Amino acid sequence: MTADYRSGLSVYAIAEKHGLHRYTVTEHLKSAGVVMRRTITEAERRRAHELYRSGANFTDIARALGRDPATVKKVIRTATPPDPASPGGPTPGTKTGPAPGARNRARAS
Repeated sequence: MTADYRSGLSVYAIAEKHGLHRYTVTEHLKSAGVVMRRTITEAERRRAHELYRSGANFTDIARALGRDPATVKKVIRTATPPDPASPGGPTPGTKTGPAPGARNRARAS
C-alpha cells in the first residue's frame, strides 16, 4: 500500500484495489510513517468556490479539478464563504436556516 500511495494513487483507489475501507488504508499508511498528501490545495479550494458560484455542480467541479466529488462537496459545504455580490445571500454574522417554529408550521399545513 505504501508503494501504491507513493506512486501517486489516492487513498480511495488503494482502498478499492485492496478491498479495504479508506480509513483502514489511511491508518496503515500513517502507522508506516508515510507523510500524507494534502487532499486539496488552497488554489483548488478557491477555484471550486468560483465554479460553484458560477452554477457548476459538484461532479463538474470535481472533474475540472481532477478530484473526487465527495471531496469537492465537503470543501463547498464546510467552507463556503458568503458571496457579498449575491442578492439575498447570507450576511456575515447572521444565522441561516429555517426560522424558529418553521418546522412546526410546515407540519400544520
